Amino acid sequence: MDESSDAGMGEGVAGGPFSLPCDVCRRRKVRCSKTWPCSNCERNSVRCTYDNSRQLLKRPSKVNDLNNRVARLESIIQYLSRQDRQERNETDSSSRVSTNSVEAMARNIRQSFKWDEPENQVADGTLVYDTSCSRYLSRTFWATMYDEIANLKTMLDDEKNSPGQHLSLPGTVILQPDAWDRPYVTEETSDFLVRAFINYVDPFIRLIHVPKLLLDLNHFRRKVLRNPELLEIELYAIYGLATLSLTAQEVVELGLDKSAFVARCKRYVENGLTWLKVTTTHDVCGLRILLHFITLMFWTGEMVHANSLLGVAISVAHRLGVHRAQFHLLPFQAEMRRRMWHHIELLDSWSIENLGTETLIVPGLSDAVLPLNVDDASWDISPFASSIPEPQTGFTNMTIALIQYEVAALAKTVLKHGASKKGTGDTSFCDFHAQLFQQSKEKLETTYLKHLDRSDIKQRLALHIAELRLSQIKLTQKRMGAKVVRPPDHADPVSQYEIEYDVFPFT
Repeated sequence: MDESSDAGMGEGVAGGPFSLPCDVCRRRKVRCSKTWPCSNCERNSVRCTYDNSRQLLKRPSKVNDLNNRVARLESIIQYLSRQDRQERNETDSSSRVSTNSVEAMARNIRQSFKWDEPENQVADGTLVYDTSCSRYLSRTFWATMYDEIANLKTMLDDEKNSPGQHLSLPGTVILQPDAWDRPYVTEETSDFLVRAFINYVDPFIRLIHVPKLLLDLNHFRRKVLRNPELLEIELYAIYGLATLSLTAQEVVELGLDKSAFVARCKRYVENGLTWLKVTTTHDVCGLRILLHFITLMFWTGEMVHANSLLGVAISVAHRLGVHRAQFHLLPFQAEMRRRMWHHIELLDSWSIENLGTETLIVPGLSDAVLPLNVDDASWDISPFASSIPEPQTGFTNMTIALIQYEVAALAKTVLKHGASKKGTGDTSFCDFHAQLFQQSKEKLETTYLKHLDRSDIKQRLALHIAELRLSQIKLTQKRMGAKVVRPPDHADPVSQYEIEYDVFPFT
């Protein structure tokens, strides 16, 4: 009988294991298995005895196990506390432009006018991150989870597989992918639509990284892509957006009916979002697909529906922590999350300006900085890349989107401070708007517009977008500063009222 099986015979309360060798092995000065009987005594057919006065049974110490667990949890807490302090220090020391830069201008101007308003502070929290999934936990919740820190990542799976929770979109039911009404698209048509999306749509929304999209598409067609269903759902959102950017003649040449094809793409993405259970997802890919779908809804004129879904997207983004600074993530991952959050800000601005709704984003909850003004090719997308490309001063893939982000922030700030402090037509109110507009315009010109080459069509388009949006905001400011003069009772009933505009010192 071998030693391992002999050792098993001694297990139990009275059979060992013992702390010292048996009496026979001790006299012979040989190695003992410290079981009863020990392997040597059993092999030699010798009676195995132990001096009980010298022996103590080895028993597992529960106290030691608990002490080890406490020490392990304390080390995790200390590590996370250091990480949290480091994030706050990096946030304080960061000199990059924040999405609230326009709001900061407004705050400084308000202070010069001695308008005391309480400012919302960004709350602290912790991001639980695993591959492409994440969950953001506020500090108040973090305190209640103090003794469960080691198992926090299980929160990423709690609701993912729960039945009955999904996004209810009009006319959709939960179906498996094989049962969806998938519009047939040839590989040639797919390539054409993807190129159209990259050239005509992506510069304005920038939710994707173009080289990575093309790489994933190649892997998808070779059937080596992980989670191919996600890319396929997103591709049909891309097809729909690309089709909207094409002329009627181009769509006919593809053999497609424009309105019918876009409608089928929307239905397919709706089914995909329902199948993904996007309201409970922890995957940033699901959020990106939802944002593409909401953009498609806006561009097809379904703004009320899009506004409702935008509220869902904001809730998902908060749960994933997309709205927070991502200093401890890999640079490329953090950059893509910043793009998603600022596109949400842009969609929120569209809702405010087109529907007259109030902002769906609670002020003060986000500290996400603007994406970098760099080309997609400058990013290293390898899994462990830690290098950050140097921001450029000229025109890049991100410039048009960044201009839109900045102007959207200005528009939201103007509408937020649209009420006069001391009555309509107050001089300080007009001066406040004038200074805010002028400072924002100078910032745009210094950061982006002065570096544009007007001979290039895309760069000229970026300039025209900035000029048009600034003109719209200027008109909005004038409209809010207008005096409404009601006519007397005997006046012409056709003339309901006259509007007198205060003159703003804009050039």
